[in-house]
Formats: sequence, structure tokens, C-alpha cells
Amino acid sequence: MKTNNQIYDTKQAKEICSEPSPDGDDYLYQMPDGRFFLQVGTTFLDGVKIRPDQDVNELAPELDRVEFRNEPEESYFARRRARVRYVRTIVPISGREALVWCVKTQIPECFRGYVLESI
Repeated sequence: MKTNNQIYDTKQAKEICSEPSPDGDDYLYQMPDGRFFLQVGTTFLDGVKIRPDQDVNELAPELDRVEFRNEPEESYFARRRARVRYVRTIVPISGREALVWCVKTQIPECFRGYVLESI
């Protein structure tokens, strides 16, 4: 993907860490030349962006696969694709921003303040 006239390729980059979330997972990558970027995932249900504290399966329990056990897989996935859309966006960030993102997403909350104070 090209952003700010720079190419960011998740296949060439090294995945550093990720933050799973019901609304879309976020991944931190580093390019071979040292640049960092986030691949931010966003989920839409019926065209509306869901918030980080929401989950598609809770908002639309009728899309749960268990409910449609006897239905052919193709029709279940077609119905789900018609209502749920997942978008990935590339966000270039500095090394310091990458470090702060890691602290905020990878370190237990009770220790974050100590680590952020030290950087």
C-alpha cells in the first residue's frame, strides 16, 4: 500500500506485535529500512463502524454460525459478507510512536505509567 509517497508492504515488513480487538485487529510492522507503520483494522456492520468496545457477534447474533448449522456454508458466508466489512488502513508512525503504542497495547495497564515515564 502506498501512503505519503512511501510504499508499506506487510509481506516485506517484519511484524513486531499486534493488538487483537473485536472491532478489528491492529498490527505494528517495521520495514527493512527501519520505518514503522500500523495496519489498523476497522470493522463495519451494515455500513456503520463498530466501536472498539463492540463485537459483531454481540451486535448481530443472527450472524453466529451456530444458528445456521444446517445451512450451506456458501450462503452463510454470503450473508455475512453482505453485512460485515473489514477495512485495513496503513498509518505511518515514528519510532517513538511505535514504542509508545507497544507500551500502551502490550504491557499490563498497572505498569504502563512507569514505563511511559521512563521513555
